[in-house]
Amino acid sequence: MNRIAIAYLIFSFLFNFGASSITVPSLVVRSPVHGNDFGVGEDIPYEVCPGPGITSIDSIALISNDRFHILEITILSITVQPANNQLLASSASFSVGSPGFGLILTLPGTNKNAHCGGKLRVKWKDPFKLYQGLTFLEFNLVEFVASVIQFSPPAVSVPVSAGERTVRIPRGLKNHHNYNVAVRVVRNGVTEQYYSDNFRISGCKN
Repeated sequence: MNRIAIAYLIFSFLFNFGASSITVPSLVVRSPVHGNDFGVGEDIPYEVCPGPGITSIDSIALISNDRFHILEITILSITVQPANNQLLASSASFSVGSPGFGLILTLPGTNKNAHCGGKLRVKWKDPFKLYQGLTFLEFNLVEFVASVIQFSPPAVSVPVSAGERTVRIPRGLKNHHNYNVAVRVVRNGVTEQYYSDNFRISGCKN
């Protein structure tokens, strides 16, 4: 079974916002990143930068698209849960064993700082040209993995062949790094889900 190496890098300055802002504890998931491909049985290096007040990790889990077996040829993402905390953080989707399918969300990246109410450019690749005639079933922002947030207005009927879409982030969110763009697409009768890199949203006010 793969071993997951964890490197803790504490960059507390990443989490300092103005006094009028809503700020919550969060993690920055810096790797794996979009486009990573690991060999079957290879160690998966994993880097987490915890925010203030997060001192240890309670659990790490691999999430696979349903039709493939974990730790075989597949597409994965990793979720992390801090100890004594219900918050989750997710890596971008990455592959194991060069499966020859899948989408890669290239933007937003881990260094992206998006703003409440501002525009966000989302880009993706279909490297194997298996999805060109398809439309995304879902195209959303996710917070702490579990909370699904629609863009404003919602991104609907987005064709995979477009390669990118500029969306607007809704107001009233919280300032932290635990956001991903998540898309779902149905191919050959099976729903596949893909995550972007973890990124930050700031500028959210009371």
